[in-house]
Amino acid sequence: MGISLQIEVSDEVLPADLPAKQSLARALRLCRSALDAGGRTLNDLRSAPLSSADLVKSFSQSANELARDAGTVVDVIVEGRERPAERAGRQ
Repeated sequence: MGISLQIEVSDEVLPADLPAKQSLARALRLCRSALDAGGRTLNDLRSAPLSSADLVKSFSQSANELARDAGTVVDVIVEGRERPAERAGRQ
């Protein structure tokens, strides 16, 4: 939100005929769009109840995606044991 406020203030103080105003207006629209999308995502997360298994699966998927991007392997441990389904998915 801080970025969009800074862009809004810059837009307000610059002369209307300045060519950069178009770029500022576009940047402000993009910021507002991103904030709206983030708000919708948070609302969706709040409205969807998660079981502990869903939460573990979600964290596991996120860890594996990050590891894949970094080129490393992540072992998922649940209650002290690796989940067989996760190991089978990596082989």
